[in-house]
Amino acid sequence: ILPSEERLRLFNLMTTWVRTMLVTYLCIHFIIYWFYYCEKRWAQIYVKIINWMAAPTALLMAYGLMNNQMTFALVFFLLALFFIWNILGQRKFLRKNKNANTVGQ
Repeated sequence: ILPSEERLRLFNLMTTWVRTMLVTYLCIHFIIYWFYYCEKRWAQIYVKIINWMAAPTALLMAYGLMNNQMTFALVFFLLALFFIWNILGQRKFLRKNKNANTVGQ
């Protein structure tokens, strides 16, 4: 058992670490989505891979939470639908842009 001073320092260390990682994650993804908006091929591939990995993962999480926490299971199911919607939308959006570029030339 740790003294209360040590627990407080550990708590502060953990909250600082979590905040730092969250800000880093958000900054990196902001940059990636900015490159996606600028139609960089590597960013489009990255977003496609993330969507394809996240959709089944969210479905599995929803299935795993069905017995204990139905609210979270519903949230993960809706999240999986959102990722599937992104996959379908990204396909249509990329095809539309390719067709628009070839028609004008």
